[in-house]
Amino acid sequence: MSLRNKLSVQHSADSGQEKSAHSIQRPADKKHNLKAERFSLNAKRSTLSSGFTLIEVLIAIVILATGIVLVIEAMGRTQQALRISENLVTSTQIAEEKFAESELEVRQLHKLRFASHQGQEKKIDRTFDWEKNVKGYRDAVLEKDGLLNQVSTRVRWREGIRDNSLNFSSLLLNREKENKRNE
Repeated sequence: MSLRNKLSVQHSADSGQEKSAHSIQRPADKKHNLKAERFSLNAKRSTLSSGFTLIEVLIAIVILATGIVLVIEAMGRTQQALRISENLVTSTQIAEEKFAESELEVRQLHKLRFASHQGQEKKIDRTFDWEKNVKGYRDAVLEKDGLLNQVSTRVRWREGIRDNSLNFSSLLLNREKENKRNE
């Protein structure tokens, strides 16, 4: 027998022993194989049913609903802030118009009538009430009466159940008194 034939016979005999060793199972090996089979079944089951549980779906729905409620609430607050801003801008424009009327009166007539004026203006979807008061102003530095005039404007409007108002006040130079003083 050649060396090559001896090795192949020995190898086949060894592999036969290995097969017989695997086919004979001890009680501990059976337990181990059952655990391995269960583990492989559980692994197959978890890959087959890889969906979401009911609790996971409910938690996701609660998180999503909370987010939607917060976004809607933020939109409502933004609209309210926009409405307040529009009213403030409109009332400021009305007060500036009334002050410009007083300036025009001074430039055209060279004097400003001391008086109180009232009125209403409808802008956007609201009615704005205004009141303008013109009176003389005494300046301690100039120590002269009538050189400056104070123009005060108050603009009021109703927003829901709340009354709002803005007060504006400025000084105008009385050109008639200034011209007499310079002469």
